[in-house]
Amino acid sequence: MVYATQRAERLGAIAPVVGAMFSFDEKPSRPLPIMLINGGQDNEVPSEGGFSRNPLVSRNQAAPYKPLAEMVQFWTAANRSLTPPVITRSGSVTTSVYRSAPNGAVTISVVDDVGGHGWPGTRGRRQGNNPIQSFDGAERVWEFFKTQSEMP
Repeated sequence: MVYATQRAERLGAIAPVVGAMFSFDEKPSRPLPIMLINGGQDNEVPSEGGFSRNPLVSRNQAAPYKPLAEMVQFWTAANRSLTPPVITRSGSVTTSVYRSAPNGAVTISVVDDVGGHGWPGTRGRRQGNNPIQSFDGAERVWEFFKTQSEMP
């Protein structure tokens, strides 16, 4: 997400999967549609923020991750997204859509309460940390990007 904050003018939209932010010092130069996808059981990039529970990652982590709730607040402010969000729940997945205000951009947070770390719809690579299985990540991200390209 560092690139997105530094080069927003070069991007049409972003969809970080299990993405993390370490600081909110840099703001994007313009609103940038974003869909954040996270697993509620991710122990490598925990939703509550802090340090990774994976020793290899945490040893190399210079700063704690920001909590997902704070990242959503950062992006809704940067995007001038409308609050409160429109929230839908399907099985273990909660989708919060903060609609775009005039001259703003949409901010979407997708959280699967039982998903772990990794690309949604793929098999787990590490014991005890299985990726989201409730949807295919490529399809979900592609649908988001297609809707952004249809915007005026």
